[in-house]
Amino acid sequence: MRWAILCATLAVVAVGKDRGFSQEQPAAQPPAAQPPGAEPARNPPAPPGFWVTFPNIPPLSKADQARVTEFVGQLGAADFRVREKAGRELAMFGERALPTLRAALKTLDDPEANRRLQIIVRKIDTDRLTGPRRVTLKMTNKSVKEILHQLAKKAGYPVQIQNVGDEKLRFSFEFDNTPFWEAVDRVCNAAGLVVSQNDEAGTLVFSFNDVFSPHVICVGPFRFTAQNINSSRQLQLGALNRAQPPARPPETLNLSVMVQSEPKAPIVRIGQVFLTKATDDQGKSMLAEEGPNDAQMRDIQEQLSSQINNGRSFSQFFNVMLVRGERSATSIKELRGKVHVGLHAENRPEITIDNVLTVKKKPFTGQTVRLELVTADQQMGVVTVDVLARPAQSDDQNLQVMNGLQQRFELTDENGARFELTDSNVNVNEQNGTVIRLVFTAPEGKKVGKPVRLQLMEWVTVTKEFEFSFKDIPLP
Repeated sequence: MRWAILCATLAVVAVGKDRGFSQEQPAAQPPAAQPPGAEPARNPPAPPGFWVTFPNIPPLSKADQARVTEFVGQLGAADFRVREKAGRELAMFGERALPTLRAALKTLDDPEANRRLQIIVRKIDTDRLTGPRRVTLKMTNKSVKEILHQLAKKAGYPVQIQNVGDEKLRFSFEFDNTPFWEAVDRVCNAAGLVVSQNDEAGTLVFSFNDVFSPHVICVGPFRFTAQNINSSRQLQLGALNRAQPPARPPETLNLSVMVQSEPKAPIVRIGQVFLTKATDDQGKSMLAEEGPNDAQMRDIQEQLSSQINNGRSFSQFFNVMLVRGERSATSIKELRGKVHVGLHAENRPEITIDNVLTVKKKPFTGQTVRLELVTADQQMGVVTVDVLARPAQSDDQNLQVMNGLQQRFELTDENGARFELTDSNVNVNEQNGTVIRLVFTAPEGKKVGKPVRLQLMEWVTVTKEFEFSFKDIPLP
């Protein structure tokens, strides 16, 4: 199997069946009034612990809550068949039961029951993160603002609509259990919109640009968009072999792909990208030949990448390297590959610093990091915190431990209300450690009290392999 070089971070997307759309010009009359909430909203702050909340998932009923509690109790039963049946029943509740199951893990003393419940929670969480969120929605002769707001509401995702071009246009869509990104693509392609994600909540920002992207694939909670492709060729002019004329140099192609993730599935780590097939329209292979040491190097890089967090984000780029097989080829007929993606599942406190405004020059040690709180100050509602960070183990690599570290800090008041991390600065010093400046403010439209607790969170991740494919990509 051939492999591609990973140049940046990555993700993947969704496929489904909607029933098409129609675009209509309204009659000579003013457009219908926008419904409440249809105007562009200011960027909503991320709710506390949003990566483990389930805004569009209905909570368990009292009856189901009682059943879940009963089945949790049966995980430690003496009869093996009872334990197995209880596990199957709990798994069927899916992510609706996750908050209850997580709480049960903290109080379940029986080792066997706790082990079984950990496996169940991990499986449910993996399914929640790695599968697409699906929407069912029917809207007829509505503005694109109304449609996008309803799509976001169904998915439970934050949305901001900057502009939609001609607001008089009306559209009709019907989505039946359609993966979220597929539904978004249908609406954006019809209305000439682009969608981006720029904040820590993964807020979907829509704006009119009257463009479309023809090479998009959707798998799981991700969306791959082929952005551009460039080519290069190198010809040796000096120190030529007298006995053998130089061979025709291969043409190297670099395909750049943008990856967007649903807000429920922040990306923290990307493994190697493996290409399993790449052919041009002449039937020639475009995979680079693997050298004798490439397999070993690939394994080493895969092992290293599995230990490194790249920071938490929702939109990244990666490149794949190809070789042009036939000069007359005009397109990549088929490109297939797979990649391991690490997703942020939940947070667990690693280091807790209480009374943050009064603690000075005090060391704190966690599993991966040693911290020293240098200064903490609050002026005009802005809280500035300077910390000195070092790997907890002397043999740890800074890249592995420190990458994205600033994103793992949380500041709360005495009631647990979170401040928003609005800015950060990282200054790496190999001898003295990494100095991180964190700037926190109150979330827009919300009140918080005096800052009390600073926590460094451990990121619990879920990793899964995703397959992707493109067809008929033009060649330069």
